[in-house]
Amino acid sequence: MRYDNYISFFIKATGFEPYPYQIKLAENKDFPQILNIPTGMGKTDAIILSWVWKVENNQDDVPRRLVYCLPMRSIVEQVYDNLTLQLKNLNLFSDDFEDSEKYHIVKLMAGEDIINWDLYPEDKIIIIGTQEMLISRALNRGYGMSKYRWPMQFSLLNNDCLWVMDEIQLMGNGLYTTMQLQYFREKYGNFGNAKSVWMSATVAKNIETEDFKIDNKRIVSLSDEDLKNDHIKKIKGAKKTLEIKDQKSIKKLTKDIEQDFNENKKIIVILNHVQSAVKLYNELMKGDSISTDNIVLLHSHFRFDDKNNKIKKALKLSNSREKSIIISTQVIEAGIDVSCDTMYTEPAPLSSLVQRFGRCNRFGETDEGKIVIISHKSDIFEIGNKTDMAWPYSKDDIGDAMNIMEKFNNKVFDPSGLNFDTNIKPRLIRDKDIIELFDTSPDISNQDADVSIYVRNLKSDNVFVFWRDLTQGLQNQPLPSMYELCPANISEIYKSTFKRYKYNFLEGAWEDNTKNKNIIPGSLILMDSNSGGYREDIGYSNNSKDKVKPLESSGNDNTGSYSSDRDAQNNYMTLDEHTEKVVDKSIFILNKLSGVVDQGTSNYIERGALWHDAGKAHDAFQARIIKPGNAIYAKAPGDKWKIKLPDSYDENLKLRKYFRHELVSGLLALQNGEDDLVAYLAAAHHGKVRVSISSINGEYVPESEDILFAKGVWHHDLVRPFNLQGLTVTETRIDMSAMQIGSFDKKSWIAMVIQLYRKFGIFKLAYMETIVRCADQRGSIIKKSINSGAISGNV
Repeated sequence: MRYDNYISFFIKATGFEPYPYQIKLAENKDFPQILNIPTGMGKTDAIILSWVWKVENNQDDVPRRLVYCLPMRSIVEQVYDNLTLQLKNLNLFSDDFEDSEKYHIVKLMAGEDIINWDLYPEDKIIIIGTQEMLISRALNRGYGMSKYRWPMQFSLLNNDCLWVMDEIQLMGNGLYTTMQLQYFREKYGNFGNAKSVWMSATVAKNIETEDFKIDNKRIVSLSDEDLKNDHIKKIKGAKKTLEIKDQKSIKKLTKDIEQDFNENKKIIVILNHVQSAVKLYNELMKGDSISTDNIVLLHSHFRFDDKNNKIKKALKLSNSREKSIIISTQVIEAGIDVSCDTMYTEPAPLSSLVQRFGRCNRFGETDEGKIVIISHKSDIFEIGNKTDMAWPYSKDDIGDAMNIMEKFNNKVFDPSGLNFDTNIKPRLIRDKDIIELFDTSPDISNQDADVSIYVRNLKSDNVFVFWRDLTQGLQNQPLPSMYELCPANISEIYKSTFKRYKYNFLEGAWEDNTKNKNIIPGSLILMDSNSGGYREDIGYSNNSKDKVKPLESSGNDNTGSYSSDRDAQNNYMTLDEHTEKVVDKSIFILNKLSGVVDQGTSNYIERGALWHDAGKAHDAFQARIIKPGNAIYAKAPGDKWKIKLPDSYDENLKLRKYFRHELVSGLLALQNGEDDLVAYLAAAHHGKVRVSISSINGEYVPESEDILFAKGVWHHDLVRPFNLQGLTVTETRIDMSAMQIGSFDKKSWIAMVIQLYRKFGIFKLAYMETIVRCADQRGSIIKKSINSGAISGNV
């Protein structure tokens, strides 16, 4: 550490002196649970830079990953850019993930990750993402990603990490899920340390669950010393008057806004629904007085770059003294540093209103700001919510807020002394639920568990739409990158007339979903760019039939099919050669994690790495490779694979549909006297064989009904002798009796896994399997480009 004290460290990072509370955060040994600081006073810098300071000073028990959870996509890029600059100022940033001494920053959103951050558990990583992306992954049901990678990110987001929840008043039910997750981590245990911090300018007193309670001694607010600071005094003293005004129509609202605009006002309009914001924007654009240079529409249903461009435009308009209009939804509440002379807003819960008001005369730049609450009793925007005008909020919360606002009508608004308790009755995730979510197998209808009620709430169910030119065909379309994706509400998708396609992870193919209703939040939806559905100025739209400009995909091949062996498509490499690389890589990772993973556990992980690909000695795997000799191969070039399978089993060909070599690996380990944990780690290293063993609809069936079979493996399959790093594995007949439940003489596979997670806990067990996966994938890499994401050998 080159800095003598935190003040010089903070100034070097930001260019500003820290506030007293920011210094105390860094100097205190522990992190707070609640950080209750007004908007515009540096909460983000305070918590992240205090974590970096503690890590750099080798403070005990400081997690090596910081997870920064935001309620909206709107400021992910802004936080990412600011933090990258600060770490570069400190000479602590690197985009080379092989450099474990520096810090790496990841934007975590839906789509194929450009950076495979989950391959580096030993690195110091700051992960910035939305609550949908982060909480769904922490629940082992990651939105918008390959389901077979769920366990990796589940493990890394629940072990050795500091979670920071920002603007918690916008999180809905997700707030209480993050509290339950912290309770689960403390109850079931994890590697390293796991802590959580919740931040907002409007913290309710009743944020707790039946299982998790806030420690009042770990709440940080502005101190008397902070309140003496001139900048803080100016922000807190900024004057704004409040008016509640009943609006009869969108045309009347438009006229009021146009009048303020013609009086050279800087205006922000915040509406509760995307459709309302779009309608108002279109209405304002009908007139002649407002040009596209003076107005911006900002909401959540844009593609990534379009959203960022609109945020940049909003910031530019705000920083200019020229008249302007920003039309937005709730996304503007979360950390976007914009300000206005006049604000129009629909009713909202008290905490949301106070956050919105913080964008009026934000820095005391005018003598007096003006806030107008649009109080309308009918659906003036005609978006179809006449029966539920409070949506997406609680009617009780809005009613309580408006009763308080009446006291400030035609007066100066003063937020001091307000009580931000809510009427939310959260739907809590309980012990039974998180244990069940450890198993990533689909249910009997081949559907995955819907965790949306735990991620946010029941009324904000988004899927992720992307557009491709399908004139050349549907199949072989790669999975999307995050830059292609546009959030859209499920209800809007169902109302659309566009043909849509959903990815089938079992078959690795896109399937028509136009008439099907089995879409769950977080699903990837492919649409034809020639049909429409999106405009750069208004975002996702069922009404737009204009051709959508398809964005260039990441170039990654589809890797999500159950049968995929893309990781094995590499240079020719024998099983023994590949195993050596993977074992060596596991030892390298574990040495870096020596303060996190004990030696006894490390030994199990190394053994898991040793056995992980033993199942490739099975004839069904070897038969797929066009080999240069008789050796047992683990890898072969992509053009040396037999891709097409026969309609039914052919004894001469040996090929098996849905064959998973890692199931054979786990069973071979068991049958050769290895510990149950070693067998599980070997079997779980692709995320496709984990808690249970069951057959798959459509796989080849043995002629004899007495033969047990699952995932392309049959009872009494013969595996010929082979060597694993000096270990000679003799000829073995595979015993599939482990797939049976309730066997009297032998323990079933599922019973074995249940015993394992009871012994180690679900988070530790997932972390151990992740280290084996990381060793395997990094041991398979022959070339990589962190910036392009082109990592060969990745699943």
